[in-house]
Amino acid sequence: MVLVFIPSCGHCNPCAEGRPALCEPGAAANTAGQPLPPTILAETAWLELKLKSNECARLPAPGRMEEGQARVQMERRGTCVQEAVLFALRTADAEPLAWAPKAAASLSDILKGFERACRNPPVPPGARSSTQLKKYRQELVQHLLPLCEKAWVAARASIPDEHVLRKAFEPWADLKK
Repeated sequence: MVLVFIPSCGHCNPCAEGRPALCEPGAAANTAGQPLPPTILAETAWLELKLKSNECARLPAPGRMEEGQARVQMERRGTCVQEAVLFALRTADAEPLAWAPKAAASLSDILKGFERACRNPPVPPGARSSTQLKKYRQELVQHLLPLCEKAWVAARASIPDEHVLRKAFEPWADLKK
């Protein structure tokens, strides 16, 4: 997916008609190399965070998969969560600071989804009794939790101690519980 940014002023006729891609003041500012207004930078960071959130939610892929494939998919999701933290930081630190609560809520949702995925691995291929399936999933969770915790710790470490986004991690301080 490619994110293309086309600035718009929000006040001209094309913007008022819902066609911001035709905004002449925005196009002029873009070609003149003028800095973008802080609100546009904040909205761009927010959109990047939402796109990353959607990307993370697709992992692991739906359907049955072998243990090795589940581990790879969860490692990829952990990396995705770490990348999402960077977008959340950009969003939270953008002016106006009204974006910080939105970034924190979005990051909290991403972390909730990550925890759910870590604790509820995909079903393996093949037929198994309910007892076998339960045992398999318990064992797989025990293998996945260290991978998830490693990604969790790395993501949390990228946020400064007193930053508003730190609160998003508090409810899930310990994935081993």
